[in-house]
Amino acid sequence: MKNFRIQIRYCGYYADFTVMCNDTPQDIENSILDKLGKNEVKFESDGFTNKKDLYKQKKSLELDWEQEHLKEGRYTLEMTRIDHAIKEIITQIKLEEARLDDLKIKIAESKAEVSIAT
Repeated sequence: MKNFRIQIRYCGYYADFTVMCNDTPQDIENSILDKLGKNEVKFESDGFTNKKDLYKQKKSLELDWEQEHLKEGRYTLEMTRIDHAIKEIITQIKLEEARLDDLKIKIAESKAEVSIAT
């Protein structure tokens, strides 16, 4: 029996844990699945772009735009700046959604595989 360090990254989350098992790909895979099935693996945010945060930023900018309009009663240069920032956030949201869709496709098309680093 050996101790193996396992690192999983998926859609902005990661898990880092160890499993104790025999030194065969099937035993390693089974040990990982056992830990996942027993909810013994804690996934944490990896700190990269989070789609929810982008939507919060967009909503905040939209509220800023609305407050500026209520204050001034007309379209101002500040509202133009806010419009530009909203467009940039929308672009980031689209890119993040495309990246996540691409990951889902890659995962769906991939085969189960275990690699052992020595």
